[in-house]
Amino acid sequence: MHLADIDTPRALQSIASLQDVEIHRLRGECNAFETEIRNLREQLNERVEAQTLVNDLRDLVEKVRDAEHNRELRESVNRLNDQLHSQLNEKQQRLVELEARFEEKFKQACAHLGERDDDICFLERKLSEMGERAKLAEREQQWTEQQLASCSRYVQELLGEIADVTQVGIDNHSLTWCAEAIVIQKAQQSLGEKASSAFLRGSRLNKEVSLLIEIAELRRQAEQRALPGESSQIPCIGNVIVCADEPPRDSVFRTQSTVRQNDDDPRLYMTPGGVLEDMFRALSSKAPDPQAIKEILGIKNIVIVTPADFVWASCPDTGHFVKAALFRTKGDKWQDTKLKFIKRLQKRGPTEIIPYFSGAYYYVGTYTVGEAEAMNAVDFEGLPEKTQQEVISSSGKPTEWGSLRELYLCGKLSALRFPVQRTGFNSPLHQYLRQNA
Repeated sequence: MHLADIDTPRALQSIASLQDVEIHRLRGECNAFETEIRNLREQLNERVEAQTLVNDLRDLVEKVRDAEHNRELRESVNRLNDQLHSQLNEKQQRLVELEARFEEKFKQACAHLGERDDDICFLERKLSEMGERAKLAEREQQWTEQQLASCSRYVQELLGEIADVTQVGIDNHSLTWCAEAIVIQKAQQSLGEKASSAFLRGSRLNKEVSLLIEIAELRRQAEQRALPGESSQIPCIGNVIVCADEPPRDSVFRTQSTVRQNDDDPRLYMTPGGVLEDMFRALSSKAPDPQAIKEILGIKNIVIVTPADFVWASCPDTGHFVKAALFRTKGDKWQDTKLKFIKRLQKRGPTEIIPYFSGAYYYVGTYTVGEAEAMNAVDFEGLPEKTQQEVISSSGKPTEWGSLRELYLCGKLSALRFPVQRTGFNSPLHQYLRQNA
């Protein structure tokens, strides 16, 4: 349709209505677009809010995670604090125990020092006595030497006069010479007795002099041990003194070697002489109780020996048990001795030996028992009478003891000896025996 052809108002009205319809349609579309834009804006706002909410949720999750981590950290810290508190309590308890043990050790050390003072006084008395005895022995030895020299000259003169006499008649002169010969014989006997006595005195003097030197050295060592600076060797942790025998504890003290001399070594109490009674101080005439020693000190290997079955080779370092190798049964058959006692000592290892001699008990140290050694007739004859009698009595009946002795002395029967060697000295045992003597 062309506008040029429309010339009537009706046509214009129709065009206007069309325009109105188009405008109305366009307005509807605009409204729809506005509604859609509004919806989109609302959706966009919702999305923005959702994104904000997501971010808030993420922040919240992070905060929760941080809070959980902090809670775990607090729990870890609390556990560490509990552990530290428990360790601190244990340390404090240990320190209290150490203080109590140190006080006990200090009391024992004070008592030990008191005993050392008594021992030093004892040694000083013995030293002064031995000095006097040494001087007396020296004077006696000089006097004996003079007597020996005088008697020797006198004998030589008499022998020279006898050699000059060529004829001997039975008259008063010859009787005089016979009397002088008798006097010479008696002088020779007296000279022999004096020589033996002088030899014994000289041996005892040499022994006393050596013991004097050893006791002087022991006295010096005892004085050095008694110095107060000795306590400075105890290690310290903080302000608490730690005892040297802290765990791990070991009762190996009991068989330690004699590399250094122990404070309680009985050689500190040696007196003149060479036998057990002169070298050690007696504990008591009452027998020690091995069961009590086992319960208190934990020492199981203890044996009490007597002269009947134990002989010293070099007291107190070496000795040996003596046992019969064979015994005769009722049917006159010879069987090997079982020797369970010796085998048990060999199996157990180091053994504490307590000899019983002269009515008293002595503690001499820790020993090991060796393997059996056969004894010949000479060795058996050199044994003490008590030991010989014990071996013979364990070989047969009392009615056969005489014949058994002959068999041992002629070498047809042989005894066994088990050597023992000193390996240490158990100070706690010695102190316990002295305190309970």
